[in-house]
Amino acid sequence: MSPNSKREYLKKIRARYLIATRKEKRAILDEFCQVCGYHRKYAIALLLRGVKANKKRSGPVPIYAHNSVTGTLKYLWVKSGYLCSKRLKAAMPLWLPWYQQTSGLAQEYVDKLLGMSPSTMDRYLKQIKAKVKIKGKSLTKPGKLLKQHIPIETAKWDTTQPGFLEADTVAHYRKRKIVFTRSRPYKKEDNAHVEQKNWTKVRHLFGYQRLDKPEFVVLMNDIYKNEWRLLQNFFSPSVKLMTKTRFGAKIKKEHDKPKTPYQRILESEAISQAMKAELTRLFKTLNPFMLKASLEEKLNAILKRS
Repeated sequence: MSPNSKREYLKKIRARYLIATRKEKRAILDEFCQVCGYHRKYAIALLLRGVKANKKRSGPVPIYAHNSVTGTLKYLWVKSGYLCSKRLKAAMPLWLPWYQQTSGLAQEYVDKLLGMSPSTMDRYLKQIKAKVKIKGKSLTKPGKLLKQHIPIETAKWDTTQPGFLEADTVAHYRKRKIVFTRSRPYKKEDNAHVEQKNWTKVRHLFGYQRLDKPEFVVLMNDIYKNEWRLLQNFFSPSVKLMTKTRFGAKIKKEHDKPKTPYQRILESEAISQAMKAELTRLFKTLNPFMLKASLEEKLNAILKRS
C-alpha cells in the first residue's frame, strides 16, 4: 500500500474512529493496523493527531472546589484566630450556625464544610497560610536580681482540678497578686505549662510590642475579661496531652480530641450542675463574630495609643 493510499485511508477512517464507542474503536484500530502494517501505539497517535485533547479532569470530581466552600473556610479560619486544621474542624459546628444566619450560606455547603477532614482543610488553606506567617522574637533579658527573689519550683502544682493556671508576664504588667517561680537552668519541663500558651493566648492577641505603660493595664484587662475570654473559652477548641511514651530516643505523644474549655467543663464531674447551666445560658447568648468585631475595635484603639 503506497504512502498516498495510506494517507487517504487515514482521513476516511479517522472520522469514523473519533465518534465510535470503545468497542468499535478497538475493531477499527485492529483493521487499521492490519491494512497499513502499523504498530498499535503509532496507529493511535496517527488517528488522534490534530485532535484537541479532552481537558476534562480524570478521577473523582472534587466536592469542595466551590467558592462558597473554600471562601467560607478561609474566612472562618481567619476569624477563629488561625486555628490548626484539627482545632478548626472542631470549631466549625460552633461558628458556622452564626455565619449561616448572616450570610445565607446554603445548607449544602454547610454540610460540606462540616464533613471536611483536617487534611483537606490544610490543602485548601495552604496558600493563604503562607501569607500570614509571623516570626517572633524574645523579649526576655537576663537579670541576677530576679534570680535572688524568685524561688525554683518543680512539680509543685496540682493540675488535675479545673481552674488551675500557669502563666508568665510576657513583657506586660499584671496588677493581681500572683506567685512567682522559676525553672532550673536548661530544665524547661520544670514549668511546662507556662510557655505553651504564649502564642495562642498572648502574642497572637497583642503581638510582640512591649506594652509596659500603666495606662494599658485597664485596656488590656478589659479585653482579657470580656471578648478574649469568651472567644477562647467558648469558641476556640484546644487539645490536651493524654499520654507520653518514650521509645528509645523518640517520644510518642497522644492527645485527646479538640474541645473548648466550655465543653470540657460540661464533661467534668468536679463542676456543679448549677454552674454548668449558667454557662450554657451564657453560651447561647454569644455570637463569635460580634465578639471578634468588638475585639478588633478595642485592639485598634490600643495600637493607636501605643
